[in-house]
Amino acid sequence: QAQRRDRVVLVTSAGPGEGRTFITVGLALSLARQHPVLLVDADPRPGGTVTRFRLAPAKGLSDALADPTLGPDRLVVRTELDRLALLGPGAPRSDLLRLIASRRMVQLLHELLAQDPGRLLLIDGPPLCQPEAQALALFAGQVVLVVAAGKTPRRAVETALERLGQRPNVSLLLNR
Repeated sequence: QAQRRDRVVLVTSAGPGEGRTFITVGLALSLARQHPVLLVDADPRPGGTVTRFRLAPAKGLSDALADPTLGPDRLVVRTELDRLALLGPGAPRSDLLRLIASRRMVQLLHELLAQDPGRLLLIDGPPLCQPEAQALALFAGQVVLVVAAGKTPRRAVETALERLGQRPNVSLLLNR
């Protein structure tokens, strides 16, 4: 019975290489045991969720944002698990920040959530040092900030939290 925004969870980190994708995939697999989950890869750099699921790169989030005629039904990939689906990142684009901050992003999120009223959207986002992650955080009802033990400097975590602003639903997850 959660509100739409509460069904959107952004997984991010202070910087690259902190285990964001590993955590996101594990969380998606765990949640999909009881809830429908759509794992959205919002980081177009190589090595994301598409690689983890051994899928060929295909059209995805950036393509859907750039071309409103590409409906989510044409882009969402079913997995072997009944309750888990995947939306890949799509082609890298220089205007990704503008697209994420657009009305089309709001429309796309509504479409993805409307496909299944119980669906959770789990977004594997870029690190918060990238403006795209900060824009994605505006749409998320919950943010999970991955912190790599012994690697992420305290100041980087503090800066990441500052970038998120005063939000009630931010969780830190210690990885490694």
